Amino acid sequence: MSGVLLTAGYDRAWHSVYVAESLRRLGHAPKLILVAYPMSRARIRTILRSRGWRVALAYLGRRDLAKTDSPMRAAVRALGIQKPSLRAWARRHGVPLVLVGNLNNERAVRAAEELGPQVTAYTGGGILRSAFLRACGYRVLNCHSGPLPAVRGMNALEWSLLLGQPTGVTVHLIDEGIDTGPVLEWVEVEPVRGDTLDSLRERLVLAGAESMVRWVLRALDGALQTPAPPAGPRQRQCFVVAPALRELAALRLAQRLAPAAASEE
Repeated sequence: MSGVLLTAGYDRAWHSVYVAESLRRLGHAPKLILVAYPMSRARIRTILRSRGWRVALAYLGRRDLAKTDSPMRAAVRALGIQKPSLRAWARRHGVPLVLVGNLNNERAVRAAEELGPQVTAYTGGGILRSAFLRACGYRVLNCHSGPLPAVRGMNALEWSLLLGQPTGVTVHLIDEGIDTGPVLEWVEVEPVRGDTLDSLRERLVLAGAESMVRWVLRALDGALQTPAPPAGPRQRQCFVVAPALRELAALRLAQRLAPAAASEE
C-alpha cells in the first residue's frame, strides 16, 4: 500500500485544496489526485437540483461564487494559496493528477489499483461503486455534513434543521450504500448568532476538511479501526429540498438561534 489517494469533484474545490496542502505540510502529500471531469450532464443536473441555476451557470462559466469572507477560503489563504486549483497545486508539488469522466470508470479504478492507497480521502466526485471501493481497499474516508445515520443523502444541513437534529459533520467510511458506512466520529458544529444556511454550511465544510486531515493521519499511523456498519434497518435517505423547504429550514435555524440572541440583549 502506498500513501494517500485524494478524490475531488472539480479542480477549484477550496476544501480539496485545503486537504491536499495541509497533508503536504504534515509530510503526507497525496500520492495521486483523481478529479472527476466536471463538464457532464449528470453533474450539471445535480447542481441545478441541489444548489440552483446561479451556481450551475457559475460552474459552466468557471466562476467562483464563494463569499470572500468564507471560513474555508480564509483557511486556504492562510496556507498561502490565493486561488485554488488542484491542477496548479499538483504541478507545483509534483503530484500526479488524473482527470476522469467518472470515479467508477475503468481509468479511475485502474489508477486506484496501481497506487494501492493506504487510505483514500474523498472530497468529492460522485457516488462510489464497488469496483472503485475495492481498488481502495474499502478505506475511503468521507465527511458528511449531518448526523449519521439519522440524516443520509443530499442537503444534510437543511434536513438536520427540518428534522430537529444537531448540526455538524460525521466522519465515516464509504461503502456501497448512500452514507451507510461505519461511523468514525461525530463533530458537532453549533449555529452561532448571525448564522445563515450558507454561513453555517461553510463552517461545516471547514470542519469536515479539518476532520479529514486528522483521520487521514490516523489511518497512515495505523490507528484507523474499522467498526462494523450500523445494525438494523437503514434510516431515511434525504433528497434535494424544495425551495419552500429551504425557506423553512432557514426559519428553523433562526428559531434555534433566538434564545441565545435574546439572552445576549
